[in-house]
Amino acid sequence: MGEKKITNRPAFEHRMDPLSEVFGSLKIQDAIYRRLEATAPWGFSYLGDTDPRIRFGLVVRGSALLKFKNQRRTISLSGGDLFISILSDEPFTLVDHPRSAIVDSSELKKFEVDGVIRFGGGGPLTTFVSGSFGMNPYWIFWPRKPLSPA
Repeated sequence: MGEKKITNRPAFEHRMDPLSEVFGSLKIQDAIYRRLEATAPWGFSYLGDTDPRIRFGLVVRGSALLKFKNQRRTISLSGGDLFISILSDEPFTLVDHPRSAIVDSSELKKFEVDGVIRFGGGGPLTTFVSGSFGMNPYWIFWPRKPLSPA
């Protein structure tokens, strides 16, 4: 005996949205995230990745200026803004002000206590949640270019 239909409602086929489909096929190998609390003046540079990673940064509060090495314009970020760099080895800098001193991001690890990196000059606070997802190097087909606002 076959299935009996209880209602007159049409049956819906399960479809994945495009973003879920992409992330589901990424073959993520690891995930890293950190909370960063920077007090003005502050600035750091990131030299890029040697392995395939998707990087993200969420400004929780405060503001920052984001500049990718190979792009002319600086992107202004404030609380609630998110930036994503997909499989990009392009270096970038984040600062609170164009004249702030910049340190290499590898130097920030020494300021980490209990999973939170705190650094800067003691002025107004900007808080970030940042991290990355490591990818299977055999999966790569995505353009190696950071995403930025139109």
